[in-house]
Amino acid sequence: MTNPVTLRDADAADAAAIAAVHVASWRASYRGIMADAYLDGPAEQERAKVWAERMSAAEPPLVVVAERGGSMVGFACAFPAEDAKWGTRIDNLHVLPHCQRQGIATRMMRALAVRIAAVEPSLPVFLWVYDVNSTARAAYQSLGGRPAEKGTRTGADGSVTAAWRMAWPEPLAIGAGT
Repeated sequence: MTNPVTLRDADAADAAAIAAVHVASWRASYRGIMADAYLDGPAEQERAKVWAERMSAAEPPLVVVAERGGSMVGFACAFPAEDAKWGTRIDNLHVLPHCQRQGIATRMMRALAVRIAAVEPSLPVFLWVYDVNSTARAAYQSLGGRPAEKGTRTGADGSVTAAWRMAWPEPLAIGAGT
């Protein structure tokens, strides 16, 4: 039997592992969205810096990590009450490629929703998903997210890509119907 996946809140000591999962996920899923030169080059150092800064901030984001056998296999991150209209922004949801399609992302989204609700129970929740990432769009819709608007997002590599804002009316609506 495979080791079970456990979820927990992240802390500053998790920054390097979060960055490593982030880059591995991007490299597997964002080819053609972000430049290969960025993904194969500065992404590691840039993500390590970003996550070290985020997790050591006076008010770090809400981050749930998934672990299997003592190793991090995924994470989800949210910034409560970031936007006056749209509410809390889910900034990241990443699972290592060999662990995808095992329900880990769904479990992390539900756990993150509970954590968001503990600090901002009545605000809406949103995230941006790349238009070309139809698998992720479908997954968010299965969790109750609705396409709210189409726009563009500037990636960490400077690329500009079409994206959809997916929205939920409040945190506990995430996955409520599944």
